[in-house]
Amino acid sequence: MMPLQFITGDLSVNKKSELIEKMVQLKAQNPDAIIYYLVPEHLKFDTESFVLEELQKIYETQQAAMIDIQVVSFTRLAWFMLPANLKSTQNLSTIGLSMLVRQILSDYADQLLVYRGQINYQGFIEKLVSLFEELFEGNIEPEDLQVSWFDKELNVEENIPNIEAQRLKEIQLLYSAYIVAVKERHLASYENYDALSSYLNSSKEFDNHYLFVDNHYYFNAKQTSLLLDVIKTFKQVWITMPLTSDQAHSSNWQPLVQVPHDTYKQLKELCLNLNLSVLEDWDIHSKDSQFKTSIEWLAKYFYKAQSQERLPQINNNLVEQLKHSHHFAQFDSLQTELRHVSNQIHALVSNEGYRYRDILVLARDLDRYQPMVEPFFAMNNIPLFFDHAMSMSQHPFMLWLEGLLNLKRYNWRYDDLMLLLKNDIFVEASPTKGDFNSFKENEWQDWLSEQHHQISHFENVLIANGYFGYRFYNETFEWNFQTSELAYTNHKGHHTQMTLFELVSRKRNWLLETVYKPLQAWKDEMSGAEAAQWLYDLVELSGVKQQMIRIRDASISKGDIDASRRHEQVWQVFRDTLDEFYLLYEHETIDFRMFFDILFAGLKEGSYHIIPPTIDQVTFSNMVSPQVQPFKVCFILGADDNSLPQKPSYTSLLTEDNRNLIAEGLLPHQYLMEHVSIHNHQELFLTYQLLLSASEKLYISYASMLGSQQVKFSPYIENIAKESNLPIRSYHNLLNEKPDQKLSLSHFGRYPMQITPILQRVRFYYEQQLAVSNDLRLLLKEMSQYQAEHPNEVKRPLKELIKATFTFNELPQNIQAETALKLFGKNLNLSVSKIEQYYQDPYSHFLLHGLKLQERQLFELNPAKTGDYFHDFLDFFMEKLISEKLSLKHLTSNQFDQLFTQTKNDLKANPRFNLFESQPRLSAIKFQMDRRLYDFIRFMQQQQHLVAVDTLKTEAIFGLNKQAIHLDGFVYPLRSGGQLSISGKIDRIDGLNINQKHYLQVIDYKSGKKNFDLVDAYYGLDLQVLTYLSVALKNYSDYSALGAFYQPILHSYQKVDNQIETTDNLDEMIHQLHLNANRLNGFVTVPSDMLQEIDATLVETNKSLVYPVTLKKDGDYNAHSVAFSEQELDTLLKYTHYMFKQAAEQIQSGHIELQPFLHERFTPALQNEYRVITGFDATQSYSAYRHKAVKKKEVFDMMVQELTDEEGDEDNRD
Repeated sequence: MMPLQFITGDLSVNKKSELIEKMVQLKAQNPDAIIYYLVPEHLKFDTESFVLEELQKIYETQQAAMIDIQVVSFTRLAWFMLPANLKSTQNLSTIGLSMLVRQILSDYADQLLVYRGQINYQGFIEKLVSLFEELFEGNIEPEDLQVSWFDKELNVEENIPNIEAQRLKEIQLLYSAYIVAVKERHLASYENYDALSSYLNSSKEFDNHYLFVDNHYYFNAKQTSLLLDVIKTFKQVWITMPLTSDQAHSSNWQPLVQVPHDTYKQLKELCLNLNLSVLEDWDIHSKDSQFKTSIEWLAKYFYKAQSQERLPQINNNLVEQLKHSHHFAQFDSLQTELRHVSNQIHALVSNEGYRYRDILVLARDLDRYQPMVEPFFAMNNIPLFFDHAMSMSQHPFMLWLEGLLNLKRYNWRYDDLMLLLKNDIFVEASPTKGDFNSFKENEWQDWLSEQHHQISHFENVLIANGYFGYRFYNETFEWNFQTSELAYTNHKGHHTQMTLFELVSRKRNWLLETVYKPLQAWKDEMSGAEAAQWLYDLVELSGVKQQMIRIRDASISKGDIDASRRHEQVWQVFRDTLDEFYLLYEHETIDFRMFFDILFAGLKEGSYHIIPPTIDQVTFSNMVSPQVQPFKVCFILGADDNSLPQKPSYTSLLTEDNRNLIAEGLLPHQYLMEHVSIHNHQELFLTYQLLLSASEKLYISYASMLGSQQVKFSPYIENIAKESNLPIRSYHNLLNEKPDQKLSLSHFGRYPMQITPILQRVRFYYEQQLAVSNDLRLLLKEMSQYQAEHPNEVKRPLKELIKATFTFNELPQNIQAETALKLFGKNLNLSVSKIEQYYQDPYSHFLLHGLKLQERQLFELNPAKTGDYFHDFLDFFMEKLISEKLSLKHLTSNQFDQLFTQTKNDLKANPRFNLFESQPRLSAIKFQMDRRLYDFIRFMQQQQHLVAVDTLKTEAIFGLNKQAIHLDGFVYPLRSGGQLSISGKIDRIDGLNINQKHYLQVIDYKSGKKNFDLVDAYYGLDLQVLTYLSVALKNYSDYSALGAFYQPILHSYQKVDNQIETTDNLDEMIHQLHLNANRLNGFVTVPSDMLQEIDATLVETNKSLVYPVTLKKDGDYNAHSVAFSEQELDTLLKYTHYMFKQAAEQIQSGHIELQPFLHERFTPALQNEYRVITGFDATQSYSAYRHKAVKKKEVFDMMVQELTDEEGDEDNRD
């Protein structure tokens, strides 16, 4: 029998060099020797590099090669040794296995009860794959999962359903199907282990074979069985263990090395039971330690403390060494931690002679650090190898493919369509250039920018008009939208001959031809082979492959090799996944949903290959991955109490109780991993391993805040620091908490990294009102010198940055008058609402009408669209009345209904309101809106029975291009040499004749409650009806003013009080109540005696049912009535003109201060969509609020004073 020998020695001992020397000796003694060096798969490359370096040292040459020394993993061992006729060449990746399990779940869905609801979840599929692989590796057969055992253990009576028993029965069912499926397909990963064992047992050709097993401290049942077969047939086998020979033979409790100790004991007992020779342990004691004394001492201290052994003594010399070799730190955030580590690495390389390849960075949760580590390291020009397989799920191709197939699944939704369109791998071909390859790089970038611009316009039209679902792909559904006739402006700002409709139609047709029609080629059911071919053809047709090739080549030309490899790998994973799908389902009949589910169950498992470093780089890796050799310097990040020890997260579908019951019925060659006990021991061993991960310097740190969660230092690390009297330094935003800390640029890395912390330091001195320290002055001087020497690296002068630290929260104030004129123009055409908005807040006006920032229109019902519908309906209705020379108050019911229906049909044909026809819910809402409009117009009819007015004009436009149907507006000269034109639209102008005298009133419809406010008018916030009245009086010069009013369209419900005691006059009283509750809101401008002639209800009750006035006993208006005298009206209208001109002058002078009024709820600059721009914080900038300090009784005096002052100023200017 061939012997096994364990190679023992503490983890701190360099056993690998001794192993390689042994291999060289074997080759010298027996040139025909075939040597396998077996390590974990992820260490294979690093081990090959290390072996090569060691051989070069031994042979003292750079040309040494590993002749017959093969570095292998368990999987590669079978590949190397099996003859071709015994190898199973078919294999499935994790992607393929996920697809296989997804299919099994679909096939057996009807037989599942407990897991039926889980079959579509990717997480459940991943758990099943993991469990099935563990069961297979444990030599567990489906019949070993006998549900009867669990029934007995759980005392389950016959015919009584038990959820736990049913769950385990379903696992057994699915595992049975899984084993059958993999055996039918002769998969290498499932057959080559057994094939190699059979081959080893049937052949006698291995007398020259040797095996060294390293970095394996635990073996599953499959690996153990294979190892035993190798031991039987090879010349000799060596297995390394990270424990001394004394520890291996000890029966004492050894928590730190319990896992390798149990493995050692298990293998040794199996060999002895099989009569296999086991030599005495080869216990290696390194003469020359590869670690500094302090590094090794602290690791040993931790080991002995955990094993409750006698602790080593510490002396003064060792204390000083520990202070130089070990550094413990707490940071306030991950960003601060990474910034500090990046700067420290920069200092080590710049000042202490280390190379980047000498430095290792470890963390447990690499996903936590991955988004931030690259920019922080890049600012210090630190080359980085991030040893972590990233998921491909967010690669543009994967997003595009998912969006593509989801278009068919979910009937062309917005989100799925945008995944296609906003993706640079899917671009419309140029009508002139054709193929992408004919573009030069600068031409291509220009074309890409233009496509982005066109897609933005296309998207705006889609979301504004709801062109999704059948409204998108149904070619018989015509697109008709408001902006269709506008000329398209390209990304350079040049007008084109193409209209927006032509652009949108071209994009639509491109998508129909490239995507919709190929998607429709899917048959209801296809074979797996047909489905795979269909998808590949669709992707080829789309042009995505050619575009990915172009992007890859562009990355290569820029030197970004990693990016180019990612594009290649994603395409290869797509092809491999289709190949595996074809292999699994070639002849299976499959529907589209199943095809999608299976395909993406696999694709979501895809990850990028890790390309090992070949240049001088810092390695950033997972702390649980053992390293071939210790690095000189190691940074251990995120060493908090959640990561070290990591709390066991048990995710297996088998509980520990399940595992224990299964284990009772297993044979010696079968076993499952004991998750909990192994995990607890591994955490201690991992800490010991981490303490030996550096030979010279070890930095251990954590961030105390992870989002909103507060964490503490790892208890293992904290205890080590305390027991060895080493400080745990605390850092906040990179600066030590001590404000008097001595600073130098070595704390802050290169210039790009220095800016933020140095400016924070400057701000700190400013806020604390401290004198700037000399060392900070020196730092600023050195930074200024660097700027002068490297002008190309500096984006903004240091002086400007320092100034900005004191003014970064200042609110916007003014812009240059020249800039304002360029933005707004020399001639201003403003509506009343824009003027009011300017007075509400100048900066809001600047954002909306200077920069013209606005949110995109959405195909949804909102207050603005509701208001547009109400206004247009009323306009159409009143226009029909005027055109047919009818009077509202004299309409019969039939005439009224006929006009109402005609108006409703006219608006239905208007594309602005096709929103209401898109969904049944919106149609129901429109029905309710029409009912409210019907009631409102009927209400207006009732009002006109009370007041003998007729509508002179509806939707009266003024101040725009002069047409016969438009009214004259107002024009004012401006100091800039330009002029201000006031424009707008009056909802309704009514007229009436009393005693041969003409009066008019203006009406502005409001869907909400609106009252005229005299104080607001003074501040320029309520000028609308004043303007409308002034325009009406200008254009109807024969008329006098009756008043100006807001009229609410939507009437609220009214509570009928207890005063109504009988039903005799109920209808009349309700009618009176309704009129009284919905009076016009505004002001009247005629004396009370004249209004009594106009409104008969005043005579009867002293309270108008139409106007906002009530009479006193003497016949005059009471104090609550809103009525102005002729002189007051004159003042109001003159003041309105004055406010218009003042606003225009201030706009052109560049006055754009952020000055909102307190309690004005709808100031745009304070709303969410604009607040991100303004940055307004009421807690810091409360003083920016304006207050309405003028009282109502003071308004007219204040207006007269300002008008008088203005006249004086004009005289002085003249």
